[in-house]
Amino acid sequence: GSYNMLSQDIGTSNRDLASAWGFNELDGYFYALRPGRRDLYRIDASGTFTDLANLPGSAFTGDVAGDILPDGTMVYIGDEATWQLIDLGVPTAPVDLGTLELDRDVDVQDIAYNPTDGFFYGINQTSGRLFRVSANGGSAGSVAVTEIGPAIYAGIFGSIWFDADGRLYGYSNTTNNLFLIDPATGEAAFLAASPVDEGGDSDGASCRGPAPIPFGAIAGNVYNDTDGSDTRNNAETNLGSGIRIDLYIDNGTATLTDDSFLKSVETAADGTYRFDDLLTNQTYRVQLDEADPDLGGGTLIGTSNPLLGVAVAGGSVTSDQDFGFDPSGADLSITKIAAATGTTIAITEVSEGDVIDWIITVANAGAGSPSGVKVI
Repeated sequence: GSYNMLSQDIGTSNRDLASAWGFNELDGYFYALRPGRRDLYRIDASGTFTDLANLPGSAFTGDVAGDILPDGTMVYIGDEATWQLIDLGVPTAPVDLGTLELDRDVDVQDIAYNPTDGFFYGINQTSGRLFRVSANGGSAGSVAVTEIGPAIYAGIFGSIWFDADGRLYGYSNTTNNLFLIDPATGEAAFLAASPVDEGGDSDGASCRGPAPIPFGAIAGNVYNDTDGSDTRNNAETNLGSGIRIDLYIDNGTATLTDDSFLKSVETAADGTYRFDDLLTNQTYRVQLDEADPDLGGGTLIGTSNPLLGVAVAGGSVTSDQDFGFDPSGADLSITKIAAATGTTIAITEVSEGDVIDWIITVANAGAGSPSGVKVI
């Protein structure tokens, strides 16, 4: 699968308003500031721009980055360590609420509020890392900057925003690419390329509604494969809870070392597992931890592990990604004999120059049906 970006003009302003865009949940309008000034503009769904009011003279002038909290508090960058708070409860009469004082400088082109944890997120252009800052409940005060994950962000990320479920999206003015960013790890996954170049100037704002793209899911069972068929049937029961399953992005190569780890889950009480919020433009490797103590002793997996190249589709679940364990295990043995070339008759003596074949045999004397056996 793949994702595509569309571009749509909804209105034109007669001013440069690339500053502090945010959506005000109290009245359903977008708001923005004129850079370097205190002019407050309101934008409606039809793309009409209204020069609404001026901020108090005590407030910082507009800068590039900003967002609006659910309670109507506009937050925007005053300088690299000071963020301005403005009450937009009555947008025609904005009130200076003071500032958030960061414990270090950050060079940021946009910030976005996460409705699920109460933090602002941004990309520090100096360090190339994702960071977060507490919204402090919309009150003035001192806050700490926490940087997250690797330094992988080069160029200018002029637009970032969250959806209702805490998924973070980031747009690079430099590459015109849109990414899904993990707020916990700082890792980014490519979504799509913009069909137009915004000219190096963008700002992101969102009503923090449902996800704008479809996601897929992977689900399966960890079960007792009592008939050794490697396929779960309704008569076979699942194992219990706590068994770890790991998920990777499968890069499709012969080696597993270049796959990228995404996350882990544990089986539920009924022996099932599930991974949600998976991008449809990736394929995945699903791997059960065979050393997990919750499997108990004496268990031997009979089905393939890991599962490779698992694909997902938007709005659906790729199910039956199961791991089956043989009931009594397998009893494997290996033998090696030297045989006269072209025969299977063992020989015990050879002379210089004789050509021989080495015959290796793997046998199973148990009831299990292991798969993927390797002789090294």
